[in-house]
Amino acid sequence: MTRKLSILLVLGLLISCGFRVAFSLPAPSISKAGSDLSILPDRKMEQVKKLIASDGVTGNEFGGSISLSGDTLVVGALERNVAYVFERNHGGVDNWGQIAELSSPDSTKHCCFGSAVTLSVDTLVVGAYGNAFDNGGAAYVFERNRGGADNWGLVTELTGSDPVSINYFGSSLSLSGSTLVVGSLGADGQKGVAYVFERNHGGADRWGQIARLVASDPQFPGFFGRSVSISDDTLVVGAYGTGSFHGAAYVFERNHGGADHWGQVARLIGSTKNLNNSQFGFSVSISGDTLVVGAPEKDSEEGAAYVFERNQGGADRWGQVVELTGSNSAAGDQFGTSVAVDRDTLLVGAPYRDSSRGAMYFFERDQGGANKWGQVADVTLPEGAEKDYFGGSMSLSDSTFVIGAPGRQSERGEAYVYRHYDSWGAVRILTASDPQPGDFGIATSLSGDTFAVGCTGGTGAVYLFERNHGGADKWGQVKKVVPSDPVSGEVLGQWVTLSGDTLVVGSYQQNGSKSAVYVFERNRGGADNWGQVKKITPLEPVADSGFGFSVALSDDILLVGTEFDGTAYVFERNRGGADQWGQVNKLTAPDPSKGDCFGCFVSLSGDTAVVGAFLKNDDHGAAYVFERNHGGADNWGQVKKLNPSDPKAPGNFGFSVSIDGDQLVVGARTIADRGAAYVFHRDRGGPDSWGQVVKLTAPDAGIGEGFGSSVGLSGDTLVVGAWRDDGAKGAVYVFERDHGGADHWGQIQELTPINPVPEDRFGWAVALSGTTLGVGAPTSGSNTGVAYVFEQR
Repeated sequence: MTRKLSILLVLGLLISCGFRVAFSLPAPSISKAGSDLSILPDRKMEQVKKLIASDGVTGNEFGGSISLSGDTLVVGALERNVAYVFERNHGGVDNWGQIAELSSPDSTKHCCFGSAVTLSVDTLVVGAYGNAFDNGGAAYVFERNRGGADNWGLVTELTGSDPVSINYFGSSLSLSGSTLVVGSLGADGQKGVAYVFERNHGGADRWGQIARLVASDPQFPGFFGRSVSISDDTLVVGAYGTGSFHGAAYVFERNHGGADHWGQVARLIGSTKNLNNSQFGFSVSISGDTLVVGAPEKDSEEGAAYVFERNQGGADRWGQVVELTGSNSAAGDQFGTSVAVDRDTLLVGAPYRDSSRGAMYFFERDQGGANKWGQVADVTLPEGAEKDYFGGSMSLSDSTFVIGAPGRQSERGEAYVYRHYDSWGAVRILTASDPQPGDFGIATSLSGDTFAVGCTGGTGAVYLFERNHGGADKWGQVKKVVPSDPVSGEVLGQWVTLSGDTLVVGSYQQNGSKSAVYVFERNRGGADNWGQVKKITPLEPVADSGFGFSVALSDDILLVGTEFDGTAYVFERNRGGADQWGQVNKLTAPDPSKGDCFGCFVSLSGDTAVVGAFLKNDDHGAAYVFERNHGGADNWGQVKKLNPSDPKAPGNFGFSVSIDGDQLVVGARTIADRGAAYVFHRDRGGPDSWGQVVKLTAPDAGIGEGFGSSVGLSGDTLVVGAWRDDGAKGAVYVFERDHGGADHWGQIQELTPINPVPEDRFGWAVALSGTTLGVGAPTSGSNTGVAYVFEQR
């Protein structure tokens, strides 16, 4: 089974293995820098599917080669001379169902069909590299829908322009659009050759050879062509036998040296010492301007992988940026036997680790620092056995990757489909520039690259932070905002809302009639200054209303809620004059009841507003949806009253609300229940119906932990706070739409504070904008409070 290429006769190909069901994550790496921390992000992965051949038997070595493109996957089984095609969602959501079984059209002529496979959209190429007793191998091109819908029909059979025995033509393949590279590591007396073909070259549907590539320093045995990879107009060829198995990789570019010419632009050998017998170039992979080369025999077969980048060290140079090893690799693991890179993600296989059970290592660009490639996961099979060779083959496409284990089950072979979710990792912990006891983080709002954090300590204030202020990826404080005319007894910073260059801050008196809302604008009063432009009060102030208890802003519309009055007010920018914020509506529930807390929590998106009333109906709660121009021009009319669909609702429905476009979420939390969050969609159940889609709960939330006390919604991501979780240390849960099924909102992550202590209240406030999340922990840090910034990686 251990198919290392024979040095003299090239008797076989090393079969790649690779994937894992269990995984471990490195401990968070924390470095202090003033008042913030750089924190290694968490990584969420899950195994989606274990694949086996529909007719799998022992000895097939299913999984020896793998290629993935979008929603289509091909897996080779060279000992059976078959390649199997699978499609995502075939046979069910997230299922990978087999749709085709392709076999060699002339197995008596070329053996080992399926030894290499490559897939690009609707085109599939399968290699049959042959053996020392045939005429040198072939590559077969198939196309989707050729010969019928969903059929994969044979288009052509390719061989090299100079086929001879022991060529091993088809031992490696790589396809990018209409260009195909085929390795023939036994050609030219084992010096090796790589052939380039193009679709429609020489006629429609023909794949004509346009180049025959050799190393600039051909050697015996060089095995040039053992590995190939192409990305647009650049291709790389590995020659692991060059220099007495030191190895090398050669980079070629289209049109270098002439139109349609593929000219060599670089010869890579790795900059580190002790590369003798390392077999550098045994595996290669390229994506855009990033190239990875595996050297599995380095350092007593512990192995290594080298990352190179275009223009590193000079224009058009391919400079090495890092040498990678596994976090726990050891001699004999052969880390680097297989590699796969796609933009900012890199997989490296170590199929001989742990008595050939095998492993796969997952790296990301900029993980642990700019231009670094940090390991984020070490993936193995928990049920793995000796000689599984998991990690010997692999393929990566966007957030999905497939790992082969051709030795599983007595060489029957298996392949494993994984997906990784863009995790939400903490990148900064923010504190006030003048920290003092006072609930910094009690309110948060995000808009683009600006983060507003409210603090009620002292007379109250709002602190504004900006991304990259003070350095790359830093969130530096740019302003502390206080009103120009504060009123004695005001509570400022209890609620804030930010939209573009406008900030609105609620400031209310719990037992007075002088509550107000303040509007600030960026660059008002100077560059990067946030100057006050308006102090807003209702047209008919009501004593003890708690006006400004909650605020929501969407472009030129402002919604202000009250704590005690049972009303919410709508204001518009420039209504009544430039820079004026004129009142256009006063919203009330059509079925008002005293003390229902209508207006305590509000949210706004475009022409739609949602107002919570969490004490309605004996604390069961309700939420009301209003729309602009419903019932008349400039009127904000009610279109829906929302209640949870389940009779065992936890109560306090409407304690938190968030709306984004055609979907909204309502939180429900009570001290006597576990809490929940309900997602509604516009037009679900009919026009303007706002039908409930799902009820979300936390699988590990206990009674009274406050799940649903804060919610945030942006696109297909939803976050729910539970500030009472684990002794009020707090937690925030992240959900994604369609995770686990269409319209399903599946949990992908649980976020907790760094170095948590009781009463942090992490998750008291949440703010979500695109791929950035802000979380308030208002009593963390000796009661001064902190705020966290998380980013989706």
